[in-house]
Amino acid sequence: MGKSKLSDKKLLELVDEGRTLAEIARLHGISRQATSKRLIELRGKTTRAVVAKKVNEIVERKIDALEQLNKSTPMPTSCLIFS
Repeated sequence: MGKSKLSDKKLLELVDEGRTLAEIARLHGISRQATSKRLIELRGKTTRAVVAKKVNEIVERKIDALEQLNKSTPMPTSCLIFS
């Protein structure tokens, strides 16, 4: 077993295939702990990217909903309550 560079994509593929971290580490000549740490970092980046995208979508929907509400039932701005 020779040491080989493990790309982020390959790490995720191997995990998705059901390989254990110990197997992946052994195949690539790295420690299980290093493999685990890298996987945690990758999943954190992915989660943050998804959350950021969803936040933007939610904000856009709320703005659109407010615009539609204002078009259908115009009211004085003094009556609007923002939370």
